[in-house]
Amino acid sequence: MNDLQEKLHDEGIRLAIKMYSFIKWLKLLLACVICVAYFMDSSWLLEVIVFAVVFMLVLPLGFFDTYVEKLLEYNAHAIEERVLLNAAESTKAFVKFSKNINDLYTKFNNFGK
Repeated sequence: MNDLQEKLHDEGIRLAIKMYSFIKWLKLLLACVICVAYFMDSSWLLEVIVFAVVFMLVLPLGFFDTYVEKLLEYNAHAIEERVLLNAAESTKAFVKFSKNINDLYTKFNNFGK
C-alpha cells in the first residue's frame, strides 16, 4: 500500500471514529432530554420520543459499522501486502536453494570424470 492509500485509510478510520463518538453523545443527550421531559411532565415528551426512535432507526449503529468496514479494508490491504512480500522472499529463497542443488548435482556428476 502506498503512502497516499495508507493516509486515506487512516483518515477514513479517524473520521468514522469521530462520527461514531458524535452519534454516541447525541444519543446520550436524547436519553437525558427524554428523562428530564418525563419527570417534568412536559407536553413535548412525545415529540422527543418519536424523534429519538426515528433517529435510532435511521442510525442504529451510529457509524460504528463504517468504522469496522474501514478497519477491515485497511487490514485486508495490509495483509495482502504482507502476503506478496512473503511470496517474493520465498521465491528468492527457493531460487537460491534450487541453484545450490543444481550446482551440487553438476559437481557430483563431474566428480569422477
